Amino acid sequence: MGCSYCHSGFQQALRSKYYLAGRDVDALKQLKLNTRIPLASGEGEITRWGARRLMETGVIDFLQFDCHAHAGITEWRKLAGMASMMHLWLAPHHEPHVHGHLLASVPNGFILESFANPARDPFWFEIYSRKPKIEKSVLYLDQTPGLGIEFNQQALDQYGSKLL
Repeated sequence: MGCSYCHSGFQQALRSKYYLAGRDVDALKQLKLNTRIPLASGEGEITRWGARRLMETGVIDFLQFDCHAHAGITEWRKLAGMASMMHLWLAPHHEPHVHGHLLASVPNGFILESFANPARDPFWFEIYSRKPKIEKSVLYLDQTPGLGIEFNQQALDQYGSKLL
């Protein structure tokens, strides 16, 4: 990775997500030293110990830990506390219907990620008969107990374990 790549502009740096392995702390450190663009990583970490290394080395500004695909809500909340102690923002990877509630419950929540594409994300568009709505880039949480979702049985029957 050349430093000219790091300085070639915001659009190029955005593409580095897949160019640079998120777990490669040494490479992230080099990128951090050669750009002013805030860095985010952690969506590939499955435990707090892996994410802790990213946070303690100071190579990221945003933690993207994903409770849905990895260690669950309790582990996510532990990491949120650790990130807060290190003055890091949270920008969890995808699943806004779960992460929206979590971000609303912590002081260092920053942004949600959502893929508004039914072909890419049938979970959001078909699996739930009731879910928080996203309108003009804002997620609206309601007062329903739990996560505020209900599953669409017809979609579950159609997709079965393909979605899991």
